Amino acid sequence: MQKIQLISLSANQTKDYARQIILANPDCRVIFLQGKFGAGKTTFVQGLSDFFGTDQINVKSPTFAFCEDHGKWVHYDLYRLESLDDITEALIFEQLQQGKYIVIEWPELVMDLLKVNHVKVQIEHVFNNISALDQFGAMDLSEQGSQNARIIRYENCIY
Repeated sequence: MQKIQLISLSANQTKDYARQIILANPDCRVIFLQGKFGAGKTTFVQGLSDFFGTDQINVKSPTFAFCEDHGKWVHYDLYRLESLDDITEALIFEQLQQGKYIVIEWPELVMDLLKVNHVKVQIEHVFNNISALDQFGAMDLSEQGSQNARIIRYENCIY
C-alpha cells in the first residue's frame, strides 16, 4: 500500500491530480472518494471525466440520482444511503466485469465489501490554514493564494 499527499491550489490542479492518480494506478478500477461537502470531490471527478474522454459539463454529484453511468465509468454517490442492498453490490461487480471504472463518493458502506484493487482518495479543503499547508515545505502562499487550497491524500490497495 502506497500513501501519497499532494497539495492543490486550484480546481485545474485538482483535475490534473485526478488524471495523474488514475494513470499511476492502472490496476485499480475502483476509486473511493472521501471528503466533506465542498472539499472538491466533484472537481476531482471532473478531472477523471476528462481522462475518460467524457464531457466535464455533464459531471455533477449524483446525490439525488445515486448513480450516473458515463459509459467507460460509473459515478456513485452513497451519501443518502443507510445500507447497501445485494442488488447494488451485484450491480457494481457487474460493471467491473464489463471493464468499467467505478468512482464512489461517500464509500463507507462498500469499502469493506468490495475486496478489489482500489484507490482511496481523501480531499480536504484547507482554506487559509497555513499550518495545514506548512507540512509541504516553504511556499509563498501570498503569491499562489490559498483560498482554494486542498490537500489530496491517496493510497492504493492491491489484492
